[in-house]
Amino acid sequence: MSQEDRKPVSRRRFLALVGTSSFAGVLAACGAPPTATQPTAEGNAGPTSAPAPTAAPTTAPSASGEVVNLRYVFAGSPQPDQALVQEALSALVQQKGLNATITLEPVDYGAFNERVMLMNTGGEPFDLVFTAPWINNYYQNVNNGTLLPLDDLLPQYAPGLWASMPPSTWEAARVGGKIYAVINQQIFPKLFGPLFRKDLVEKYQIDLEAITSYEQLTPILQQIKDGEPELRYVFLGDNGSHKEIWGYDPIDQALGFPAVKFDDPSARVVNFFETPEAVAYATLVRTWREAGFTALDELAQEEREGLIKAGQVAVLMAEVIKPGAEQEAKARYGYEWVGRAIAPNYLTTGGVVATLTGIPSSSAHPEAAMQFLELVNTDPEVYNLLAKGIEGRHWRFVDAESRVIELIPDSGYAPNSDWQFGNQFNAYYTDPAAVGNWERTREINDSARPSPILGFTFDRTPVETELAQTSEVFTRAFKPIYAGDGEVAANLAAANAELKAAGADRVLAEIQKQIDAWLATRGG
Repeated sequence: MSQEDRKPVSRRRFLALVGTSSFAGVLAACGAPPTATQPTAEGNAGPTSAPAPTAAPTTAPSASGEVVNLRYVFAGSPQPDQALVQEALSALVQQKGLNATITLEPVDYGAFNERVMLMNTGGEPFDLVFTAPWINNYYQNVNNGTLLPLDDLLPQYAPGLWASMPPSTWEAARVGGKIYAVINQQIFPKLFGPLFRKDLVEKYQIDLEAITSYEQLTPILQQIKDGEPELRYVFLGDNGSHKEIWGYDPIDQALGFPAVKFDDPSARVVNFFETPEAVAYATLVRTWREAGFTALDELAQEEREGLIKAGQVAVLMAEVIKPGAEQEAKARYGYEWVGRAIAPNYLTTGGVVATLTGIPSSSAHPEAAMQFLELVNTDPEVYNLLAKGIEGRHWRFVDAESRVIELIPDSGYAPNSDWQFGNQFNAYYTDPAAVGNWERTREINDSARPSPILGFTFDRTPVETELAQTSEVFTRAFKPIYAGDGEVAANLAAANAELKAAGADRVLAEIQKQIDAWLATRGG
């Protein structure tokens, strides 16, 4: 296994591996998620320390005490040492008091959706499955009845997991008032911001702490351009897709234009591209283009990453600036980076439910499956065996007290997708510089303010025709504007007129109707 293969597979890289055509198919298959109903969230104050290892399960998975087998299906490549790891994992969970063996069933990225769909439609029994709004669609699974509601199972069989996140965070996983999958805890808020090459920050004495808006980057970019005219930049993204930067909950990224402002308790739905923030956003990108800040946005992912690794890029404009982002960028691109978060710290439904683990309706052992999730999410020994393999064969401690390890090259087990397996705050560090990042990330999560529509999901069924029409306009008409091409006011007016003609007002009215009904059920 090469060092390139051992790089962490982020959700962004996962989508690149799957391919844009496959992702478009995922979005097209999303169907109509039902509207969630739940009690009012009371803020997001919660624990700030990592969970302690859980006690052994106190309830046997079967009345007879027999050892049951749990099939765990997730996205990834089969590993040469997979059999060894699952044997060790089975022994460990039994040592912890769970009468179960674990069968790991990774499915290659491109085949994951189809494989899980066939298992569901065929009634094939399995016990744990990775799901999300963007892959093996969570809401479609709920609609189809292929996931069990977990409201009773969670507090009874996974009390540590249940207590590890504030009630307001769990609200995001509810559909129709019920929780159908366990949240895999990692960074939740989308704290977008620029990530600069560290050598350029030092050379040009850039004060990152003083940056509070993207507009403040213009003179900094000009300074770098004057001194390094050959360098290029990754801009803010096609179609104005980073609405969180400008203070808006995108409701559903696949819809494109609807949004709700974070600080609007009435949750009024608007066309983002008619807001002053959207105009300012487009104007800013246009200013950068006119100033000659050459971007990489038009390039394919592989070509773009090649230029970044070659040192030809000064700044990545819209990265999630989380604890450890700099170390991840260095591992990926080979340079040292420093970032500054600009987007406000808010929880959105999409940010929280981006990675989930569900228990299929076909599971014969839901109680044992939930007990396994308790162990994975609260016991670092279990989590790291699943995520990183066997100590001494696949990794070794460098500093056990600080939980720092090094991975053994070509060891035979490197799934590199910790974010799929549960609470990532249990993960051992692979870089001494990252020590403490999990605690800092938990503090960010638990201090984030809930969006006024946290937990709401939109039922697309009443406006499927209009959504198809507006999606085409959104994809085609707004991309040039947010790439800085052409006069902003005229182009935005023309694009918004196209949206309106395609049925945008009908879509906005339907979303508002559903949000109002949802708010009414929670006393909002």
